[in-house]
Amino acid sequence: MKNAQNRVKIHTPYIICNDMMYNTWEEIAENVSDFSIMTNSVVNNGNPFGSADYAKNKNRILSTGINIWEYEGGYSYHGKSILIDDDLSVIGSLNMDMRSAYLDTELMLVIRSKDINKQLEEGMMEYEKVSRQILEGGTYNDPYHVEPIELTKKRQRKIFLVQHLLGWVRCLF
Repeated sequence: MKNAQNRVKIHTPYIICNDMMYNTWEEIAENVSDFSIMTNSVVNNGNPFGSADYAKNKNRILSTGINIWEYEGGYSYHGKSILIDDDLSVIGSLNMDMRSAYLDTELMLVIRSKDINKQLEEGMMEYEKVSRQILEGGTYNDPYHVEPIELTKKRQRKIFLVQHLLGWVRCLF
């Protein structure tokens, strides 16, 4: 990703980063004009730790220079893929989280092919059409007119509890 010339597009269900991961994203954002990530919205995320950590660190993620798209499809998105420029495609089991990076055994297949890259991009776009881009300050760019899922009081309490009582184990989930 650090060697990308024009584009890095990531799809991941969870974003739970450490400083090294944030720093890497900053480096990529400095060199690549089209750098984006699509992940589940806080409401749509099936992983309470992923949801709570993302809610807490959204602004930090945005500060790296990456564009964030939040999936609002009504069920938790679980795809893991990366497009690099127009010829590299990365598909596998790695989440953008510390558990996948440092604890689990994950696999990513890297394919150099413009045709595969185009096909993967078309598939990724189908999910992005049910997503909204979050902007600084918590507002949204919503080119696809997506109806956001409501954050219930029960879900708010769950996120609060995970953030404040269990945040210290965030790298394990």
